[in-house]
Amino acid sequence: MRPLLLATSGHVDHGKTSLIKTLTGVDTDRLPEEKKRGMTLDLGFASFTLPSGRVCGVIDVPGHERFIKNMVSGAFSVDLALLVIAANEGIKPQTKEHLKILELFHIPNLIVVVSKADVATDLEREDRKKEIKSFLENSFFREAPLVFVSSLNKEGFENLLECIDRVRAQTRSLEKSFRMYVDRVFSLKGYGTVIAGSILEGKINKCDVIYLNNNKSPCRIRFLQSYGVERKEVLAGERVAINLRGIERKSMTRGTLVLTKPEAKETDVINVSLNILDNRKNEKMNTFQLHIHSNKTVCRITKKIVDKDNVFYRLKLDAPLYVYKGDRFILRNFDYSSQDGSVVGGGVVFDPHPILRVQNKTVLNKQRIPQEHNVVFNHAYLPQVEKHIFESQLKFLDRESLEKITSLDQKTLKEVLLNLEKNKKVLQIKSGVYIHADCFKKLGHKIMDAFQKHDSLSISQLKEIVGESRKYTIPLVEYCDRVMLTLRRSDKRILNPRFVDL
Repeated sequence: MRPLLLATSGHVDHGKTSLIKTLTGVDTDRLPEEKKRGMTLDLGFASFTLPSGRVCGVIDVPGHERFIKNMVSGAFSVDLALLVIAANEGIKPQTKEHLKILELFHIPNLIVVVSKADVATDLEREDRKKEIKSFLENSFFREAPLVFVSSLNKEGFENLLECIDRVRAQTRSLEKSFRMYVDRVFSLKGYGTVIAGSILEGKINKCDVIYLNNNKSPCRIRFLQSYGVERKEVLAGERVAINLRGIERKSMTRGTLVLTKPEAKETDVINVSLNILDNRKNEKMNTFQLHIHSNKTVCRITKKIVDKDNVFYRLKLDAPLYVYKGDRFILRNFDYSSQDGSVVGGGVVFDPHPILRVQNKTVLNKQRIPQEHNVVFNHAYLPQVEKHIFESQLKFLDRESLEKITSLDQKTLKEVLLNLEKNKKVLQIKSGVYIHADCFKKLGHKIMDAFQKHDSLSISQLKEIVGESRKYTIPLVEYCDRVMLTLRRSDKRILNPRFVDL
């Protein structure tokens, strides 16, 4: 029988990790900070065997709204979600937000697990059932089974195991090439770097070579492991840990794309179908955080495309990503304090390379040059342009100034800047206006230091801190809003309390 993959979901401190520990015997809170705070901060992993003998992989996700990005990284590819609701608290903000995410990802199965049942009277249990039934009434999961459990006295776990065992794993393509996004990286003494993730498509064999992102150099596999057992082959729908030969841990990050064929293409423009939540449709927004697989970036809606009876939207991404047709994603706003939560909707990628497709079509139609030579520029110009931008210190450079300084033509300069942006060497804070990434960090720290003395800052105050005219200060501040360093409050800015680091 095909293994099953499940993820937890639900509000912080509702007993998700204790539930998984009772099911699997594994404490998935592995980080020292998690132990210290008694709260899940990142993804945790475990597995157990169901009564039928089938293996079930587990991804334990954090419940705090600050760590929604980690929850999305764990939940996007599972067969089943356990929505955990504490009997003594009921439905809370992250219960609602996690349910929205599960629906937007089209997770096929849900079981509602009412935890801490030992503290609820019979009357309280009946009230909780009514509350949950009303909560799910208009949901895709309105027929989801409900199980009361207690991790203290083990009540309900036999029933829960039976419910999980009735769930069928999704049918996944084994014919397509292997594809996986890394969600965990660690080192083993004597073995080196290990990457792990959930296989979306295809299968991987110990004898295969793999490719990371768009790197054409193959990596060799030392061993494969799935649910604690060394394997020769692991299939789509399963978790896999891959021990790599000759790869340093520091070179690997969450979100890295792993393939068995070197066919990855980055994109920063995608055409998508969108599903904006009903309670957010009247909000005037066109800039969002986009969460897809184990990656996130800022995106903007730049175009509405009407094709017969279908409506699509074009998204411009701040950072290029590796995405495929049919991939699902989540859109969030930048106001985590909203009572409606930060999730505003989601969607499906319809065309991951619309610009490339148009360019290639134009070239082929005109029969001028081979397709692979559509965009060519001299990489020797990269350090020259980066040097000019970096040496501008805390000043901003526009494209016109760079043309004069570098003596490059418009087309070449545009391609060089695009390459530097993709490699995160420079930032385009406004169309045609650039700053070196290191310089932005210095400015960002100056702004953060200023917030130690002031609760809020006006544009005039920020102008003094930046040391530039409003022409450059305003776009810089708006860029700070987009990367969530600052939040706009009327005509002032406050420091985002949930901002972690530049």
